[in-house]
Amino acid sequence: MGFGKGDIISVNKKEWQHSKSKPHRPALVVIDSGDDYTFVAPITHVNKHNKHHKHHIILHSPEDLEEFY
Repeated sequence: MGFGKGDIISVNKKEWQHSKSKPHRPALVVIDSGDDYTFVAPITHVNKHNKHHKHHIILHSPEDLEEFY
């Protein structure tokens, strides 16, 4: 089973967590994938509108991210 461009995945590794106070791991978006490779980028853009709102994650399309690799 391979990953396709635009798939949202996560990595369950302790060293990928943000910090001890924020133990969740970042979600990753697949930018490109082939038979023997997969390029991913973390979805890290989180805005705090105020303390009463939940975090909003801004997703960028793979086409927007391609220019960075």
